Amino acid sequence: MGSRTSHRRVTAGAVLMASALLMTSCGSDEEATGSQGPDLSAPPQKLSWSKVKGVSLPVSSVHGPRDVGTYSDASGWEHSPQGAALAAVNGSIRPILADDKHWEEAAAAAFAPTEGRDLFTQARVSIIGQGMDKSLLPTAFNGYKFSDYSDGHAEVTVFTSYTDGSKASNEYVMDFTGGDWKIHLPDDGNAGGSVRAVDNFPDDMVPLEAK
Repeated sequence: MGSRTSHRRVTAGAVLMASALLMTSCGSDEEATGSQGPDLSAPPQKLSWSKVKGVSLPVSSVHGPRDVGTYSDASGWEHSPQGAALAAVNGSIRPILADDKHWEEAAAAAFAPTEGRDLFTQARVSIIGQGMDKSLLPTAFNGYKFSDYSDGHAEVTVFTSYTDGSKASNEYVMDFTGGDWKIHLPDDGNAGGSVRAVDNFPDDMVPLEAK
């Protein structure tokens, strides 16, 4: 009798252990599924093109900007990869297009408060009255690709085209600060990002297309 009782206890214990392991496994699978990050390859929704001083910039009623000022400044980007990418494109161009009296508003909206922004400010002050050669700006913003993304930080490459048919990649570091995505300018204050000439755009580029 004692032997049978022990056997039943062992069997019952094994069943309980197996059930516990199964429940733990299911819970782990659910947690793993629930912890998946945002889709970095999903293109922006409801994208359109907004003319700013003759330059077409991508905007979205879903991802931002939520607020567009009178002087080329834009803010209120969605806390998402799509919001970060659109903030990078707009933030690199709007402060450059802003006129001499109001560029500071655009710079404050586009750039994180860093030493790089201070240097950009100094450089911008030094060229007041000289105007901007728009032929140096991209004629098209074709797409982007993330190399890093988290809630507070992102690194995104924007792919552009120019009037002479050339193509380039522009790398930007983004900070989510003050409730918005802003460009973290490099120490030299260059708002154009790290620019490189490219022959072709990568196949896994997220396209910027009006929808």
